[in-house]
Amino acid sequence: MIRVNPLPVSSYLGLLSRHPLGKSRMAAGVVCTVPPSINDEDASPVNISVNRGQSLIIVCPATGVPAPQVTWYRDDLEVVPDDWSDVRVMSDGRRLEISGVEVHHAGLYRCLAQNSAGHVDRQYTLRVLG
Repeated sequence: MIRVNPLPVSSYLGLLSRHPLGKSRMAAGVVCTVPPSINDEDASPVNISVNRGQSLIIVCPATGVPAPQVTWYRDDLEVVPDDWSDVRVMSDGRRLEISGVEVHHAGLYRCLAQNSAGHVDRQYTLRVLG
């Protein structure tokens, strides 16, 4: 495996052949992909406790090339914000916002980040107090 600096696209111009009648050149593009990763230092803690009625933001700082698609799950069911009026997915999926947390919001949340180079996930346990 060859490791390269993960720039999205680079162009190279090279001499393909030399012949008495002329030269042949070709430009080629190289696309570097980087599997998704989640920065633990910027992520929310994996165990979260919040009082009933408070608002909550869970951060899943996923990066990669191309930028990963982030999907949220609660207890293995995809979180669909249209189905929950008090839940929003923001910042290209990197933030899950819950306004007015109630007991029914408690559970195991997971963000799954995936792109053409791979996938990674992180789990968060939400406990509602009061």
